[in-house]
Amino acid sequence: MVPLYAIQSWLSLRFHTARLYIDSVRDLYEAYVIQSFVYYLMELLGGQEALAETLRHKPREEGLHTFPLNWVLEPWELGLDFMLQCKHGVLQYVVMKTLATLIIAVLEPLGLYGEGEFDSWFKAYPYISFGMN
Repeated sequence: MVPLYAIQSWLSLRFHTARLYIDSVRDLYEAYVIQSFVYYLMELLGGQEALAETLRHKPREEGLHTFPLNWVLEPWELGLDFMLQCKHGVLQYVVMKTLATLIIAVLEPLGLYGEGEFDSWFKAYPYISFGMN
């Protein structure tokens, strides 16, 4: 990732008008790397079944939320469901990041993206920023 960020930074400085598209390529690659890392980690820990079994045998204290969330949220129930929720969360991030990148690539040439503009209801930047964060 570090060499990609260095190349992306240099290209963005050199070709300032294409910066948004260069950042989009980086965002797509970043989503791919995160997904690949999660799958690699699951395999490194013995596969999905072994990981789910290991999580299931963890003590209940491992699933507690930190203060102040422990007052309003139930502890995590570790096991297969927890692992699948984590996996689905990563996949959801990858899909949303890809869609946001494609939407930005379409709306920017039309003048409807408005990067950094929060004062207009008719620009997509605030909506995409809110959705991705």
